[in-house]
Amino acid sequence: MEIPTIPSELLGSIIYTLARDPVGGLTAVKACFQASRDFFPYCRRQIFASISLNAITEERYVRTSKQFEELITTSPEVAPYILELKYNILYKDTTSATLPYVLRKLTNLRALQIQHRAIHAVKALDWQCSYFSRLRHTFVELIRIPTLTRFTLSVTSKNFPSPTSMEVVDLDETCRATGPIDHTPIRLRELSSIYSPEAIVRVKTPNGTPVFDFSRVKKLDLQCDTEGSDIPRKLIHGSSSLTHLSLCVRPPDNHLSIIRLGEILAPSKHSFKNLDLRLFHAFGQGGDPFLGLCPELEQISRQGNVIESIQLVICLEINQESSAGVEWGELDKALLETEWPCLKEVSLELGITAEFPTKEEQEVVEALHRLPQTHFSRLCSTPNIRSRVCVAKDRIVALLTKLKQARPSARSFCVDGLMHVPCLITNENDQGLSAIKACATVSRDLLAMCRKHLFSTIHIQSAVKSFRSDSPFSPHAIARTARFVKLISATPAIADCVRTLDYAISPQDFDDAALLKTLEKLTRLQCLKLRIFISTNLDGMYWDNPRMEDLRSVLFQFMSLPTFTDLTLKGPFLSFPLSIFASSPNLKILSVSDLHFSESDPLYELKIRSNVHPARLQEFCQGMYADEATERLLRCPFLDFTNVTKVSITLEEYTADVLKSFVQRLQYLTVIHINSLTLADLADITTSSKRSLKVLNLEILCPFADEDPLLGLCPELEQMADENVLEFILIDVTINGPDGCRTGEDWGRLSEVLMKKEWSCLQQVSLSITIAGGRNPELETELDKLPFTQLAELRSTERFRFEYSCRIEED
Repeated sequence: MEIPTIPSELLGSIIYTLARDPVGGLTAVKACFQASRDFFPYCRRQIFASISLNAITEERYVRTSKQFEELITTSPEVAPYILELKYNILYKDTTSATLPYVLRKLTNLRALQIQHRAIHAVKALDWQCSYFSRLRHTFVELIRIPTLTRFTLSVTSKNFPSPTSMEVVDLDETCRATGPIDHTPIRLRELSSIYSPEAIVRVKTPNGTPVFDFSRVKKLDLQCDTEGSDIPRKLIHGSSSLTHLSLCVRPPDNHLSIIRLGEILAPSKHSFKNLDLRLFHAFGQGGDPFLGLCPELEQISRQGNVIESIQLVICLEINQESSAGVEWGELDKALLETEWPCLKEVSLELGITAEFPTKEEQEVVEALHRLPQTHFSRLCSTPNIRSRVCVAKDRIVALLTKLKQARPSARSFCVDGLMHVPCLITNENDQGLSAIKACATVSRDLLAMCRKHLFSTIHIQSAVKSFRSDSPFSPHAIARTARFVKLISATPAIADCVRTLDYAISPQDFDDAALLKTLEKLTRLQCLKLRIFISTNLDGMYWDNPRMEDLRSVLFQFMSLPTFTDLTLKGPFLSFPLSIFASSPNLKILSVSDLHFSESDPLYELKIRSNVHPARLQEFCQGMYADEATERLLRCPFLDFTNVTKVSITLEEYTADVLKSFVQRLQYLTVIHINSLTLADLADITTSSKRSLKVLNLEILCPFADEDPLLGLCPELEQMADENVLEFILIDVTINGPDGCRTGEDWGRLSEVLMKKEWSCLQQVSLSITIAGGRNPELETELDKLPFTQLAELRSTERFRFEYSCRIEED
């Protein structure tokens, strides 16, 4: 038997994932490097991606620049793999004649960090000094490499030449920069400054123009340490594309507060998403622990915002005048009683410093530890916001200690790292899982890890031939009933790996004792998908058929498992008992199609009297021919639809009002999929969930050529625009080819509505048109032109991604 091989692109992905692990990642990569020649080219790329020269460790430095020279000289093919260079300049390097020549071979650098540090004293490095001339010219060339996008300078230097092709600069205020040769301003995307950023904000070219253009900055990491400096505020206010702001406030006294934050963030209110504040101050009685932040947050909420994350770190020095009073509750009020439509996460960390605390100070510390219960209880319990409040004494020291204790050995990491390899391959190739099979065949160590992925989903039917050649199911996962029985009988451990069972029931299974006995071994099932085998030629399967009693008992056992959370019924199933849901208290996902309930269910009243706790559904999908069944499910006492977040419904004439009323009651809805012949009342039925709804997926059938092809969607979207948090709008329109449809302003109206500023959270709009029922060349030509005519503004916008497709569905 020929041993299958893992595709080369997957080998590269495996090594890449191992290398990204922050703890011992390179150790695992080096182990792969030594174990197999097949891994050699992929490991080398990761091992040499980042190089550190002359790093300071344990109060001493180790000069490694000499070894680096030898490496590149003997193996020049390594140089293109080096993407990041961290270089601590030593005076010994300035006398090297070969080091500048070696550094010039690094032609693919993306990040360059230059630092000059001494152990006990720091001496300024003069870039114009004669002894530094060789390295100086080399660094200037490296800075001007087209691939370089990140540059960090951590030295006390003089006369440094500014680069002309970088996006990120990290300078401290001791650097006195001069203008570059090129007078074109550098458009920065990110700026990080440990101290005041005046050194780079005020630097000019020889002709007096600014060296840096801050108008397109997206991320800022700044520190406000003096009340008089207004540079940070000018930087923030001057960018209309800002998305992330990290601000450290370290006042010399208690008089500096976060003033005008709302005003300076106003120009970027449609793009700003992440706010990270670090506050360091002494906190006394009556003082504001947030330094005036809460009123600024209220202003930000009133002027409109798309902020998704707010992170606060407050370091307090406790004294006798400190307290934990009502002022702490202002944050809870500012975030919950005002408008934050896109807010997903709030994090608050308090670091407390109290050396030799008195009794009164100790009481304050204990009160601060109770803040999550006393002042932030509403914030911590809000379902739509992920919140975290952490109070710790000597927080930074505690975290460092925890990290040191948690660091595993290199050997244990290699085993843990390999456990993630099958997950990675599954994500890379979830059609056939052939690479997973290769791993399982080649290595016994990976066999057990691969098995749970290979057999997590099993599809059982009477004949494999019913699956098309382009079926997404892999051959090993499609089993005839006899093959399934043989598989589990030969290797019983596989039964514990099965999490999803997709079972196409056939009448011949009713009397198959071996199949029923094998199914009973699936004791960890999470998802069951039941359907009727497509070749049975049955009008429907009666659930109360006496021949089905044994199979019915096994299926009932599945639904009673504590792990069972997902049920799909795709009939036609007739006389299905409603009482069966009383046995699935952990059910989260329910999908029904062509389902018909029994009129007489002897267990129904018995289950009601037994006070069964209803299953709290999170997702519900109603397919075709299930309108009456859905109406009965909504009244079922064993199912609780209150917390449903995802719903898919088909609005038919007789049950449209019932389903609309159902959706209208859902307050936590995030995803809605509607298949309908009319979209009237769409805004009305989604009113209750307008502050949680993120995905709107619509399937539209345009029945008549002289009607609106979008079935009145645009007026509904106009009503939904106010205070919405929609991120994805997916529209699938089916048009009858011979009849055609209107191709004029109806489509342009969609573009007009979605380009309004109210859709501040929108990330993607997708419009897919399917022409069915026959060809219509004239219609096809007109629809192909829509992105360039009626939808031109949507196609060219940069606010969100717009996707358009038009295809012909052949009979």
